[in-house]
Amino acid sequence: MKNFRIPAFWQAILVIVCAYLIFDNAFPPVMPKSLMIEFMIITIIGVLLYFSFDEQRWNEFKAPIKAVLRDNDKGLIRWAFLILIPALLGLTVYNAIKPSFESPVELRQVHPAPPSTLRVYDKSYNLTTLENPIRTEVLALAQSDAKAAEGQYHKAIQAGSEVYFQNCFYCHGDLLDGEGPFATGFNPIPANFQDVGTIAQLQEAFLFWRITTGGPGLPKEGTPWNSAMPVWHEMLSEAEVWQVITFLYDYVGQVPRMWDPKISKAVTGMKDKIQAQRANMTGKGLYQFRCAVCHGDKGAGDGPAADFLYPKPRDFTLGMFKYKTSPAELPARDEDLFNTIKFGLNGTSMPGWESLLSDEQIKSMIPVIKGFDILDTWVQESEDDDEDEEEDEEEDEEEDEEEETEDDDAESDEEAEDDEAESDDEAEETEDDDAESDDEAEETEDDDAESDDAAEETEDDDAESDDEAEETEDDDAESDEEAEEAEDDDAESDEDADEEEEADDEAEEADDEEDAESEADDDDADDESEEGQTPQNFIHISDIEPLEGQIPYSADSIAKGKIAFEKTCEQCHGKTGRGNITSGKRLADDWNNRIWPRDLTQPWTWRISNIPGNDDKSRDETIRRIYARLSIGITGTPMPAHRSTSEGDADPVSLADRWHIANYVYSLRENTIPPGDNTVIQAVKITGTLPTTIEDTAWNKAPGTTVRLVPNIIKEKRLFTPLANSITARVLYNNQEIAFLLEMSDRTDSRPGEPISEQIQDENLAMHSDAFAIQFPKAAAFETTPIVEKPLYRHGDAKHPTTIWYWNAGRFEPESAPKTLIFDASGPSKKLVPRQGDNTLKATGFWEHGRWRVLMKRPRTDNKSGDLSFSEGQFIPISFANWDGSNGEIGSKHTLTSWYWLLLPPEIDYGRLYGIPLGMSFLSFLLGLILVRSQRRKVIP
Repeated sequence: MKNFRIPAFWQAILVIVCAYLIFDNAFPPVMPKSLMIEFMIITIIGVLLYFSFDEQRWNEFKAPIKAVLRDNDKGLIRWAFLILIPALLGLTVYNAIKPSFESPVELRQVHPAPPSTLRVYDKSYNLTTLENPIRTEVLALAQSDAKAAEGQYHKAIQAGSEVYFQNCFYCHGDLLDGEGPFATGFNPIPANFQDVGTIAQLQEAFLFWRITTGGPGLPKEGTPWNSAMPVWHEMLSEAEVWQVITFLYDYVGQVPRMWDPKISKAVTGMKDKIQAQRANMTGKGLYQFRCAVCHGDKGAGDGPAADFLYPKPRDFTLGMFKYKTSPAELPARDEDLFNTIKFGLNGTSMPGWESLLSDEQIKSMIPVIKGFDILDTWVQESEDDDEDEEEDEEEDEEEDEEEETEDDDAESDEEAEDDEAESDDEAEETEDDDAESDDEAEETEDDDAESDDAAEETEDDDAESDDEAEETEDDDAESDEEAEEAEDDDAESDEDADEEEEADDEAEEADDEEDAESEADDDDADDESEEGQTPQNFIHISDIEPLEGQIPYSADSIAKGKIAFEKTCEQCHGKTGRGNITSGKRLADDWNNRIWPRDLTQPWTWRISNIPGNDDKSRDETIRRIYARLSIGITGTPMPAHRSTSEGDADPVSLADRWHIANYVYSLRENTIPPGDNTVIQAVKITGTLPTTIEDTAWNKAPGTTVRLVPNIIKEKRLFTPLANSITARVLYNNQEIAFLLEMSDRTDSRPGEPISEQIQDENLAMHSDAFAIQFPKAAAFETTPIVEKPLYRHGDAKHPTTIWYWNAGRFEPESAPKTLIFDASGPSKKLVPRQGDNTLKATGFWEHGRWRVLMKRPRTDNKSGDLSFSEGQFIPISFANWDGSNGEIGSKHTLTSWYWLLLPPEIDYGRLYGIPLGMSFLSFLLGLILVRSQRRKVIP
């Protein structure tokens, strides 16, 4: 082994293979093919130069090649190379000339160099010397008063937390990991601040520049046209920007890059101290640090971020949890709370905390959450038993006292010598009784005062509830209406009559003098419960909703499920399961928040019931979860339990029908196209005229591509609570025109005056007309080679204007026909300019069963307005927008997409596509034969 040495030829092969593997795998996400070819050519040339530099090494390198070409015993190897090398060359040529449907590669510099100076807030900043003023003040104060400095720091962190959760978390997430509720709708995805390769490597001045100037402030290499980062200096003050920067570093436990080693050491020391304190944080402290910003300090769902969220954060005070595995009337199991915290709830602002919290930390928060409950939902059974025993003992003591009193009276009668003495005794007893009555009266007054205080609190809460009720829908959903997977987490709790009675009951329990000491302990426990400092003695629910009798997924079961669904579920979920209410009733939860039935055709929006995957195992588990939701219901919403909750009562829906409905609901996903990672929308060319109606069967030829919609959270006026989440596009074209069919689930036909939509309209929101738009760059406003350049995706900019096709659904009252317009846009701060006298855009739309279908058609070429021509083989930027009128969306308050690519595939020249690779293969084969022949002649007989 000591003399083992790899020959020069195989050294060269090993280097080339290793280089390929490195280029292909070490540069995420994917190295472009053209760049890969370029790097490999450079590598091969470098290897050849290295081995040819030395004559001995070059001869060693060539020896195996000469042997294959010349030796008689290597004929099979020669023919293998003669066949394989031309085949490989032909395949390479074929891949190079075949039409590519892959989108152009956009190379983005993640941390581009900032400018030296920055002008915002009517001031100029030198970014080379700019420091965080909050950090500077805290460090200066720490030299004289460390405690005061710590307080000032935490005050700034708290302020920064509120700024972040009211503005930034929609993209960057609760965990600051770039996975916020709307993150998947953006490309590139938002920055992950938990990654040590982001803010930990940057100066705070860099963050100040990026935050204040947003996406439009990026240089060209940062692809500003794709960045969704708002220009925050238009919406946040300078102090708020520095507060949120300080919060970011504190929350992820990182220190910014600093050039002064003394300052860096001081900041690092402060960070290490805080992180050491948080390392063992559990229970109440952990809740306050991670959860209170949404759920509130006392768990009432009223944190600083709550008003900006839909669905609302959970209100813990009534002990109701929507997604549980315990039977309908039982509280949630600890495992249900644990799983919700660990894995989160899809489609809501509730993230999965498994990446930041250990299982033990998650478990420590369960008693805290239970402790916020004011209805004693999880009161320990043993405590109830003790209270019953105490009541029995009290009754026994009262009976003993009565017997003693009777005995005393008898003795008094026997010892009585005259009526006066007897009267005196009775008078004394009467005085004692009066004294006792006075004591009891005083206690009663105290109790009444406590009851009055409780009543005043209840009245205050009721007044708040009344104020909220004036702004919220107050329609009671019938118990038989199904709102499966109803969309909305519950918000602030209303204190109702039951709570007032409970307060009175607690006041009455305080009457017992003999239990004063124990009652004080109970009161202390209640106070601690209100503050979240809860004991670990709550009951644990072990009962699980049974899932027996599952019926296999089959066409027959689906057909039966459809019949049962239409009978049981259609009034809420609509005929096709898209959540369009047909009963005419507005649905609200137990907190009077307006909610909408789940769109059952979009499983990617389901909270916990959908298991990703197309295999039988994933399907069957998803069906079981659908069945569980049917059987258990969704607590606090109009979605009832469809299995009997009382022993002896018949099930509202039979076990078999529940399984049939679950199978049918699962099948509804086949009626929609889920959003994916595809960024290219491929058009299909047809002969003859393009469709003029949405029912035309020609649309079946066009593949649908679904892209995600996100609300405009980029520029005022912003939208924080969208209902629409995706839109599907199909494209057909011929030699003269191009047509788009847009399809989108929408629970309401939002045309003011439309009877059913008006009947279920949210009283807090004004209804506007539904509308759709498609945006393209102008002809000279984008490039795809040699590098990509596009307009800013929200209305472009002055140098990169855009064209917008717009269709509005019109109104019933006052009557207004649908509108079709073309707008010219030149920036997010500029008003859209309607194009006058241009009637080239034809559009129509139709709403049915919870879905809009809108057709837009226009000539492929327009030489008069500067609009782009829809040329075959060209990648064209395209984006979409939607206004959901029933959600109060109008103007800038709407949903939109980032840029995608539209491709009209070119006609394929099959002669060229196959002829050139075959010709190159044959030519290389001939050259190989000639080379072998010439080398064989050099062999000496």
